[in-house]
Amino acid sequence: MTYAMPCNALALVVAAILTSCSGSSHANSSTTTTSSTAATSGPTAARSSIAELRGGAVATGRPRSSRSSASWDRLRVGLRVYTGDDGGDATTQTVCASLAAYLASIDDSNTPHCLHVKRGLSATVETIIPSKSSDSDAGFRAPHVQLRGSDGTWSGYTTVVPLQPAIPIGTVLVMKKDGNATVNLAPRQGSDLNAGPDLGDTVTVKVLHYYPDTGDRPLYVTVLDGEHAGQNGWMFANEAETPDGYSGFTLTYTIPSPSPTIDPVKRTYNLTSKLRVFSDLQTCKDAFNAMESDTAFKNLKNAVQSGAYHDFDSGDKLRIVSDPDPSDLWVIVSDDNGNQGCVSRYNLPGY
Repeated sequence: MTYAMPCNALALVVAAILTSCSGSSHANSSTTTTSSTAATSGPTAARSSIAELRGGAVATGRPRSSRSSASWDRLRVGLRVYTGDDGGDATTQTVCASLAAYLASIDDSNTPHCLHVKRGLSATVETIIPSKSSDSDAGFRAPHVQLRGSDGTWSGYTTVVPLQPAIPIGTVLVMKKDGNATVNLAPRQGSDLNAGPDLGDTVTVKVLHYYPDTGDRPLYVTVLDGEHAGQNGWMFANEAETPDGYSGFTLTYTIPSPSPTIDPVKRTYNLTSKLRVFSDLQTCKDAFNAMESDTAFKNLKNAVQSGAYHDFDSGDKLRIVSDPDPSDLWVIVSDDNGNQGCVSRYNLPGY
């Protein structure tokens, strides 16, 4: 299974909802600053019009022609990326001296030997480590990576989820409408949410400038088709797809399908940590997609507010009572008291 994993400000909020009901999340790191051993802060946020664009180096180089997304969007050793953030109001991403320290930091943002590096720092992927079912962020089944900052002042381990691709200048992207949201071409980077002309359900654009260090619209583009062709403006990256169908907002990687040694329905799974399950299968899918879809996030939030979930404790014994689609992540589990719900099969220890 190949996923373009979402990584916006909801990332670890959703991870916490799926996999844990206690402890602090990385969102707390919004109150921290970049460690003194981390790279120095990047340039200030881009000013609001093309005439005022900041004079520093643009985030990515200008190729002679648009490059295949395989060269900049798909996770591999040696890929150049930009840091993201830990979710919520955070403006930094946690990077730790070891993978064990990073996993511990998910429930404790003050874990020693961790940095909180600012969004938009350039880095190179040095190692890719597959996720395990025992990992504290196993709900996403997303790999972890070892990064090295491009300026050589920092390195460490983190999750791939918040990382941003290094979108080359000149790249063609397809911007698509999500739910009830509109795809707008904003006149200024910090314009109101729906400012600028509505470009319709789908529009093709070319990237003129890219600022991965900003929490506002990071893309300055020119429109290639439709009634607004030739106009320039600012757009959100989470609306972007590559022409070959991959997310232009997050890195794309493959999640291997699990291969249990015995029939998983006949097994009993002893939880090693707290686990939240949702009453409706669609809610699990919304939780997985909440980082890139406002509609999915709203559905997930409504499910939590209405209490349409059950929290199992560490040590509880669960069994699979339904596996609607063996090629998908989700199964229905239950305990001996009839409490049940959907959950990622990767949350079941020893699956």
